[in-house]
Amino acid sequence: MKYLLIFAGFLLSDSALPSPTLGEPQDIVVTATGSEPNNPLSCKFSLTPRQVQAFLQKAIIITPRENHDNFYYGPCYVSGTATIRGNPVTWEIRSLGTGHITFYEEYTFMIADPKMRYEMSE
Repeated sequence: MKYLLIFAGFLLSDSALPSPTLGEPQDIVVTATGSEPNNPLSCKFSLTPRQVQAFLQKAIIITPRENHDNFYYGPCYVSGTATIRGNPVTWEIRSLGTGHITFYEEYTFMIADPKMRYEMSE
């Protein structure tokens, strides 16, 4: 029982293992801004390369279920290219803190700003 309590304390502490992050983005280029078709909102969402860098540095990799259950959907987006860990990537960041990143035009991961996460109430 003592070990179970120590393990639970570790999981709840700040020293718990962090969620996977992407690493340091470089060579950031913003290539497009836009919104979903039939979006009734006017999208004035844009990001500078420095803002993209800040987002990608703190972004965590999430599952589709986490994306659905714990993050709001933003209809507006900014997309572009970068290099992460020496690998070419394309990325898209949505207006409410989610997005995706694709390595080598093949391996796509959903990403999110962990500060934009919300918990569903039961």
